[in-house]
Amino acid sequence: MYLDSTIIIPQHISRHAFISAQFILFDSLFAFSLEYHILGCILFSLYFSTILHWNCVRKMSIVKMVDIVLAISAMSRVTFVDVYRFTPYYQTVWNVSTISSLVMFIVNDILFYYQVSNTVKICEKNTHFHYFSLEHTKTNSKSREMAYYRNVYTHMFFLHVLPPCVSVICACRSIMINNA
Repeated sequence: MYLDSTIIIPQHISRHAFISAQFILFDSLFAFSLEYHILGCILFSLYFSTILHWNCVRKMSIVKMVDIVLAISAMSRVTFVDVYRFTPYYQTVWNVSTISSLVMFIVNDILFYYQVSNTVKICEKNTHFHYFSLEHTKTNSKSREMAYYRNVYTHMFFLHVLPPCVSVICACRSIMINNA
């Protein structure tokens, strides 16, 4: 079914991330409108690298590396530079959401490794899919398909949707409080 061994997530599933990438584009445009110019440039570049990366998710590629560098740059820029334009409360909100996203990214990668990538198969029986299972899924099985979907949708929510939404809310609310 999935013959290209360099593609780690089938395209018919990975391309779902095109939808959540729109949050990154919105965040970029919003950053420009609030004069977060450097962040806006980083996010605008991240939007395009995300589209390219999620079009064909490979084990390793230049596009993947650029996407990772831009994502880290955007999160770091807000966390260590732009967060100081937020009120103390919204600085805390941003930091908590960033830690949540980071933890879920790590959990998601661990689950993907054990369910899909791990070449050491503990058993070859056809298991039922469980969200937090560390059991290896059988190639071309319904469980493997569900593992791909779980990976993509978890990534989409915790990295493409949550940080852009939280940053917009924190920036807007901080401006409203500071201008009151």
